[in-house]
Amino acid sequence: MDHCCLSGPSSNLSKPKRAMATEVVLQQLVEQNLSLFLYENAKFYAERLYYERKTQGNLHILAQCYFRQGKTKQAYLVLQGHHNSAENRYLLAQCCLALDKLDEGERTLLASVPKEGV
Repeated sequence: MDHCCLSGPSSNLSKPKRAMATEVVLQQLVEQNLSLFLYENAKFYAERLYYERKTQGNLHILAQCYFRQGKTKQAYLVLQGHHNSAENRYLLAQCCLALDKLDEGERTLLASVPKEGV
């Protein structure tokens, strides 16, 4: 893989643009490694990605890596309290199901459903 995005010509980029380029490269590396079933590599890049920029999307990528590795408890723990997006609520509910926390999983999913009559 050509790393020209991380050195060389990109050194002329502003700091925010360099950070954005790094984030995009890390996301691509995670996706590529997940598609090749190289979960440990994907987890490494996902951890770096989340360290670089703590967003709901990057958290989802990290939790998804843990979940696919069979580290359901770890995915559950990183998502707890940080499940504002629909995709993170769904993944947290999947973790709850696997960990036999059915009530919590149901509450997580229902938290996104508007109440009738409100």
